[in-house]
Amino acid sequence: MAKMTMLLSPRLNYVPWITLNGEHTVALQQRAEADFMGLICDAYVGNKPEVCATTMTSLSRLRCLRREESENECNLPPSLWCSSHRVAEKCKVTEACAAFLSSYKTAAPLVNLALYYESLCPGCREFIQSQLFPTWQKVGNIVNLTLVPYGNAKQHHDGNRWVFECQHGPTECTGNIIEACAIHHLDRAHKWMPFIYCMESSVSPPDAGEECATQLGIAWQPLSHCANSTEGNHLEHEAGLATEALDPPHNFVPWVTLNGKHTDAIQQQAETNLLKLICDTYTGERPIACG
Repeated sequence: MAKMTMLLSPRLNYVPWITLNGEHTVALQQRAEADFMGLICDAYVGNKPEVCATTMTSLSRLRCLRREESENECNLPPSLWCSSHRVAEKCKVTEACAAFLSSYKTAAPLVNLALYYESLCPGCREFIQSQLFPTWQKVGNIVNLTLVPYGNAKQHHDGNRWVFECQHGPTECTGNIIEACAIHHLDRAHKWMPFIYCMESSVSPPDAGEECATQLGIAWQPLSHCANSTEGNHLEHEAGLATEALDPPHNFVPWVTLNGKHTDAIQQQAETNLLKLICDTYTGERPIACG
């Protein structure tokens, strides 16, 4: 449980802390505290259970009764004062809520960080272990992270499949494809980044997938099926296309781009102090971890 809490992105700063479909926002937290059943019903995309309609009707009646009984009283906790304009007026915090919500609407853009790498490259593994993962743990909430597991491989088409030749041999190709499948199937960085880190920290990354999945509570079968099917083959082909499209072209790995750009200065700072690079690039309010 402690590991799961530490891996939250954004990191929690109070409890209870709610995530919905892997995401946390201020608006989501406020809605969960005010109307959890309504939040779940609205989020579900299938046919709504009958209780959803009943709950909404009951809540609506309850709200009407409260307005009639205490129209001008602020009887909600501070976490809900900005949940609606009416509530803000009742609690006499209209201007404060406007400023608070505006700050979220105009939040600074995330820092776009991309790593082009290969699963058995010693330098790539070192970078992931000593720079990327620790930095992501500290300031992952201000980073839009992309990982492309292909590196210095080559590819050619043979029949209905792509054939890959990897710098460190066929087992590296296996590791690359497993990680490409994980990134695709786990979808969000807070799910796939710990998995990639676990693999790249192991003695043999291509053989560590199932064990890492078990440790992290991730279903291994879908990833294994992907890696051994045309889906994984296609995902690795796409990783190759993305790598081959780099401008300037990469000539080594790990290869880092920052907001779509690669320079010698960016690469050098990423390899020596990635946290400082991310913090200096971010244009919003600096997280505490930035110092």
